[in-house]
Amino acid sequence: MTDVATRDDVARVSALFTRGAMDAPDLRGDSMVTKHLEKLQQEKEKQGFAKMQALHPSIGPTVCAIALEEADWVVEAAHELLSRFEEENKERIALLLLKKDGLLKAASAVQAKLIGGHMATASVSADGKKRKHSSRHDKHSEHKKHKSDKHGKAKAGIAGHVASDQYGRYGIIREADLATKVSEFQQWATEVKKVNIEALPKWEEKELFAEFMEDYNTGTLPHKKYYDLMAYAQQQAMKAAKKGRSTGKSEKTMFDDEEERRREIAVMRAADQEDRLKQAYNELKYTAPDKAADMREQDMLRMQMQMAYRTGDHDTANKLAERLKPDEQKEAEAARRPDN
Repeated sequence: MTDVATRDDVARVSALFTRGAMDAPDLRGDSMVTKHLEKLQQEKEKQGFAKMQALHPSIGPTVCAIALEEADWVVEAAHELLSRFEEENKERIALLLLKKDGLLKAASAVQAKLIGGHMATASVSADGKKRKHSSRHDKHSEHKKHKSDKHGKAKAGIAGHVASDQYGRYGIIREADLATKVSEFQQWATEVKKVNIEALPKWEEKELFAEFMEDYNTGTLPHKKYYDLMAYAQQQAMKAAKKGRSTGKSEKTMFDDEEERRREIAVMRAADQEDRLKQAYNELKYTAPDKAADMREQDMLRMQMQMAYRTGDHDTANKLAERLKPDEQKEAEAARRPDN
């Protein structure tokens, strides 16, 4: 009897502190802890996605999200995964980007052609309504249209002939000629495109050189100096020297001597700059694979060190900073220690 009363009391008290009957389903939502964990995970995914897009601008958002999911949303692991992917497929990625740019240009050309065809059709329709007034006027207009078409075809033929004559006028360059034309390419990128190629990633530099190569081969660069900087500088120096001689010895002043000297120095500096750029390009191009791997490893360690500093893990950050020190600095610090 006591047991039955006790069970009834428990059931009565439980009914007071539940949201439904004893056998009713639990309709309560997620707990505050679960909601907080979900919010933290969403913020982690959002921050990781933003970091991955900043580290890999050439990779699309879908691939970045897949890499983060594969790495369990650890940015360092996903970054390493995508870095290996980019290194192994850099030529294919660059080719896809070039194809994408070409498709966009082709689509713009087709759109312009369709708009032009629509305007021409509307013009012909309006002319047809006017020609209904008389057959004589119709014949006259058709004769004029025939002459206009002939003139247009002749004009198009002349334009095509000129364009074909321009191609290869200053020579033909290919992707392999980047080392020999790096000075002209850098000058063109700085003055025309307003960009510094040294600050660009490799795929973007390659895409920009493809544009320079197209203008070079078609002879459509905005200035002759972008075809051969050395020849242009020498030509300018010769013109200036010839102009100075034509003024006569009586008008030769100290200012002219200083101006000529400045031109000579400018020519020598251009030659030195071209040699340095070629040397730097060859050094980057023919870097040993193990050296490139060391550079990538140092970048990964540096990123881990920064992440440790931000999260407050100073022990790990100090250890990584010690690993990133140059060997000469480590030896000098070891020599200064009292133990030695």
